[in-house]
Amino acid sequence: QIPFVESPGASYQDAPFVSEVLCRATSIVVVPKPLVHWRLKPGDSSSSMGGGRVFLAIIDRIREQWAILKKMGKYAALREEFWIGVFLACEYFYSGIKEKYRRAFFYKLRQLFLDLEKEGGFQYKYFSEENRRRIAQLLRGRYFASILTTKKKIRSFLFSIHIGRRDFIIQLLGLQISRGRYTGRPAFLAWRIE
Repeated sequence: QIPFVESPGASYQDAPFVSEVLCRATSIVVVPKPLVHWRLKPGDSSSSMGGGRVFLAIIDRIREQWAILKKMGKYAALREEFWIGVFLACEYFYSGIKEKYRRAFFYKLRQLFLDLEKEGGFQYKYFSEENRRRIAQLLRGRYFASILTTKKKIRSFLFSIHIGRRDFIIQLLGLQISRGRYTGRPAFLAWRIE
């Protein structure tokens, strides 16, 4: 029997459980019709939506999966496949995370891949050239290079002005002054006015 431990407010918590179940399975059967329908109504929440602080726990769940694969003796056979899955999932979550948590997520993810590098011998077999470039930025700690991926984002980082009734942001060469909903955008140095 494998316990499923649900942590309130966490994200990606089913991943370690599913990993252990699959590692212990002696056979797997595919049922060709859906048995569960998951529907979100307006006002419902999901840990994979919203881009909040819960996303930071994803890296912890990945570490649990990593430990489970090693404990169950499956890691050597699944290593390359596991890490491309980790990378693609983290890219998805990173693209949706709120700006104020993005830097923390980046550095937690960086430490995860630095720990992988310490193991040695990982080939990034299933990573595209673009993915390898992103991993190189990650390993070097190039946070701003990871978020300034389009001309529009670079222009906004270098120069942007948005003024509303109660909210504003003024940004010049990565220096930022803001208030209200515009706060939390990437900047070298930011001042927030309450």
